[in-house]
Amino acid sequence: LLVSAANGDWVESWTGSLVDHETVPQVKLLETKRVDSSTVNVSLIIPQEMVEAGSMVSLISVISAPITSTGARIVDARIPVGLARTFKTPSYGVIGMRDLASKYGRPLLSSTMRPMNGLSPKMYGRAVYETLKGGVDMTADPTMMHSLPDNSWRRRFRFVAEAAFAAQQETGEVKYHAVNISAPTVEDMTARAEYAKELGINMMIVDSSAVGWSALASVVNWCQNNDVIIGAMGGRS
Repeated sequence: LLVSAANGDWVESWTGSLVDHETVPQVKLLETKRVDSSTVNVSLIIPQEMVEAGSMVSLISVISAPITSTGARIVDARIPVGLARTFKTPSYGVIGMRDLASKYGRPLLSSTMRPMNGLSPKMYGRAVYETLKGGVDMTADPTMMHSLPDNSWRRRFRFVAEAAFAAQQETGEVKYHAVNISAPTVEDMTARAEYAKELGINMMIVDSSAVGWSALASVVNWCQNNDVIIGAMGGRS
């Protein structure tokens, strides 16, 4: 059976006769529950065989496309443990970052730089230097800090790299600054990441909610292959 999402009509298809519905995994209706006169909750079971392993794009597409296109709304989704384990996990948690930074017995301190707009690359770098030298372990660009007319990404990267290195030399402690490599295309983000690595920057961030799952996966793979830390920022819906 094929469903027309546009008008909800069900039509018979000859291709259905080619499938053994007893052995091929199919979407199944678990239960329906009426909430009020205009709302019905429908629970479906989607076989994990329909989802490409390790692909967030496939997972979201399989769950959402046939549902939201009909005007319905997804309330909750539960992912089988076996499928969840096919996705990559963060390379470092808090313990891993403590080991990298050699910081124990106290909280790891981080700071997102402000203001986002108005500082020249040189002054922005000075702010990073003062923050790291003053005792903060990690600083980061804001998620909205991309490449501004008065603070272009290339010049900013150069000054923050110098700032982090200087703070590390003066304090004798490991210091990090995460540069925001979010950009219009994956190629642009890769170019920014490569330039940052050339400068000795070893931590980067992207705005995951803006760049999309495929771009995020590409950036994560690049960082893991190049021994660069990808920092997790707070998400938003």
